[in-house]
Amino acid sequence: TYIPLTVLTLTACPQLTVLTLTACPKLTVLTLTACPKLTVLTLTACPKLTVLTLTACPKLTVLTLTACPKLTVLTLTACPKLTVLTLTACPQLTVLTLTACPKLTVLTLTARPKLALTVLTLTARPKLTVLTLTACPKLTVLTLTACPKLTVLTLTFICGISFLLNAFELISCVVTR
Repeated sequence: TYIPLTVLTLTACPQLTVLTLTACPKLTVLTLTACPKLTVLTLTACPKLTVLTLTACPKLTVLTLTACPKLTVLTLTACPKLTVLTLTACPQLTVLTLTACPKLTVLTLTARPKLALTVLTLTARPKLTVLTLTACPKLTVLTLTACPKLTVLTLTFICGISFLLNAFELISCVVTR
């Protein structure tokens, strides 16, 4: 039988290593806290998910979100081994907060036709090497601070949509292409 799960909170799940959620049509909020062995989180086709919060998942290395069209807030705190964050087809994302995720090397945000993201601030990302933002016509503030290994920065926007970026700061970052 079908269970219309709308809120899922997982706290102190010491043996959880991989979590894959696919086709969760009613899920709106997902919170993971203190999952010490979680290494991979994959969410696919969660059409009503609006908020995803991960806190204290020290072994999480890969987070992939695909086809979560209502996701507006993504908060990652104390995920020190996170290296890859990929968001595809999450066009309503407006707030992305990354705190204490020092090993992040690849951040990819892609949405068709566009991403609603308005502010992106990445601070103290010492291992970030690639940042790709595709179809972010509403982005008004992009701040990258202390990203010394950033070598590839790709900003691609859809033709015909006005580009609103009015503040772009690179502080202590070295971009080679």
